[in-house]
Amino acid sequence: MTECDREESAVTEQPSVPPKSEIIAALQSRSETGWEAVSETVREQVRAASRPGRLLRITGSSSPVPGDLTVREQAMRALLTRALRADAAYETSRVGLDIDRRELTGVQIDLRGTIDAELRVVVHRVRRVVLSVVRDVLGEAQVDLLTHTVDVDLSRTVTTDPDRGAR
Repeated sequence: MTECDREESAVTEQPSVPPKSEIIAALQSRSETGWEAVSETVREQVRAASRPGRLLRITGSSSPVPGDLTVREQAMRALLTRALRADAAYETSRVGLDIDRRELTGVQIDLRGTIDAELRVVVHRVRRVVLSVVRDVLGEAQVDLLTHTVDVDLSRTVTTDPDRGAR
């Protein structure tokens, strides 16, 4: 065997990878705490990523016409998440969209914020950001539909101050 043949065979040899089912079974057999929660979270993320997503019509008319511009719900959700990330008073944990016949009919935002955050002020800011993004992306008509259907749920988190202990 020549040196060139050895190099070629080394390049074509690939380590054997066990089937996915064996990997899953091996991970499940470990008695790690929280496996079920981690497993369910991963499954939800995979399902969400593999769905093609519903379309949202960029408004201009109230009825669909050929050639309407649309945006996918994942893109809208990503834009909202990015816009909400700018405020340090909270962390966005979920952005949900209600869609009916390609119209955005509701938005649900779940946030986690420190106990110091003023609830009403944070909720007002979040609603204003959501409506601004919707206006920029989908148009003024969608903002009119959403004025009373932006639901914000804020969970307070306890912060620890090393000098004062948990609050």
